[in-house]
Amino acid sequence: MSGFSGSASVDVDVSAYLARIGFDHASPDSTRPTLETLTEIQRCHMASICFENLDIVIGRKISIASSDVTSKLVASNRGGYCFEHSTLLLQVLRAMGYTASPMLARVRWKRPPGSVTAYTHIVLVVGIPSGQDGGEDGGSGSGSGSGSGSSLEYLVDVGFGGIGSTAPLCINIDTPQHTEATYRIGSTTIGGVCYSLVQWYLDDAWQDMYSFRNEAVPPIDLEMSNWWSCTYPMARWCTCMFIARVVGGNRHYILNSEYSVRKADGTVARVTIVSIDMLNSLLATVFNVLFPLLGEEHRHARDCCQRYLDLPPAM
Repeated sequence: MSGFSGSASVDVDVSAYLARIGFDHASPDSTRPTLETLTEIQRCHMASICFENLDIVIGRKISIASSDVTSKLVASNRGGYCFEHSTLLLQVLRAMGYTASPMLARVRWKRPPGSVTAYTHIVLVVGIPSGQDGGEDGGSGSGSGSGSGSSLEYLVDVGFGGIGSTAPLCINIDTPQHTEATYRIGSTTIGGVCYSLVQWYLDDAWQDMYSFRNEAVPPIDLEMSNWWSCTYPMARWCTCMFIARVVGGNRHYILNSEYSVRKADGTVARVTIVSIDMLNSLLATVFNVLFPLLGEEHRHARDCCQRYLDLPPAM
């Protein structure tokens, strides 16, 4: 990876984070900075901490200060959107001894071909020294070892709204990689500049997810992208209510008034959310997020969510 490599604070409580995601860290070997450990952390994170933009829905701005993200996602049993998820995981991985860097990405999911989008997504690229990558099969089914003594680099994305891989993807290869689904990392050109392109094989076709440059960015660039994403009136997460969680092989989503489940076999079940009571129950039981909506003290949050329940699911 190239670009900015400045240090970030690592004053995160790793044990509290690992407990939050249900990661068994009783043995010292379980937290060694290997691909196997990274794969299990990513799986546990995505199963335990949902993607949600509920703070934006009720008019709050999003802070990506380490203390604020930890307080929200770890201590308060909330979810968050990509800048919160990846900020938290970046701090944890660095504290555990990984070499990890943040990258900004241009979202291409459901965008017209040829359209150029802003940097509104964050991913992590994590280096794994050869010999700690699980051997020739990459350890997680994600990549292939080189055996040359050099490091392999893995894309770790825990914040792409429930459609991303639940395991690291090796960015050193361009062939399909099979985790719980099938992904590949190819290349594309935007304005004469080469980007890595992440795609998901869905419904018998490769679907563009996002493009990124393998170039670490400084904190100020993350602050700028985060601020735009949570304040610009036409930004994606300022125009809808969206919650997502991966549970086993099933992907659960709420988009405005629709609750849907994409099952491991590719079938999708959809239900209309007809009341605040139903939304409140889904948040607590399916998405594992503490965001109470009932009671007079939660009237503002309830009213804000109701506005999105009154909108159609597709936007």
